[in-house]
Amino acid sequence: MIARGLAYCPWAHAEALGVRVVERRLRGSRWGEYDDSSRTVILDSRLNWVESRCVLAHEVMHAIARDVPTRYGPVNQRQERRARLQSALLLVDAGEYAIAEETNGG
Repeated sequence: MIARGLAYCPWAHAEALGVRVVERRLRGSRWGEYDDSSRTVILDSRLNWVESRCVLAHEVMHAIARDVPTRYGPVNQRQERRARLQSALLLVDAGEYAIAEETNGG
């Protein structure tokens, strides 16, 4: 069972999947990339810890799906939408969110 919310650790998840995680500067506005041929996630080294955690969770979802980058718009959009949704479901626990909303007034 994979932990959710604050307990979710995308680094441990990547390791369990056999996905290597490296950091280096990426060009342009890219924050992360997944390369299926080497089973490697590359995180931009300029990210802070929170950004790295979120980007890595997203890229781990690409790794699970074995996504290969494509310039074909509909496929790319479907891959990105799936990775965003699935990573959000791991990063945000519904119970934790409800408590935060109650505590902070929505």
